[in-house]
Amino acid sequence: MGLLVFGRGSPPCEWPMRVDTEPSKPLNVRMTPPYRFLFGPVPSRRLGRSLGIDLVPFKTCSLDCVFCEVGRTTCLTAERREYVPTGEVLREIEAWLHAGGQADFITLAGSGEP
Repeated sequence: MGLLVFGRGSPPCEWPMRVDTEPSKPLNVRMTPPYRFLFGPVPSRRLGRSLGIDLVPFKTCSLDCVFCEVGRTTCLTAERREYVPTGEVLREIEAWLHAGGQADFITLAGSGEP
């Protein structure tokens, strides 16, 4: 399994993910519970199957771009800190692997700030 770090776009949907498509909210693709920080794996022509790990809360960003695909920034900050508990992320990855999860790459991303 490889590791690739870049920003997340709008990944295609694939079971067992949930897609929230309320008109007032941006598209949000997530795995079904119990995962809070993992999404996918999503198919990629370049990478194969990529498991996403979201390390920054939704729309926490250092910019507020008018063209942002996930909407307006709700938490404008450039503070460097641990935004999600590392231990919980690692437990989710272990549970996903134990449940038979397979991916070619792991992509570290943030909901808004790549």
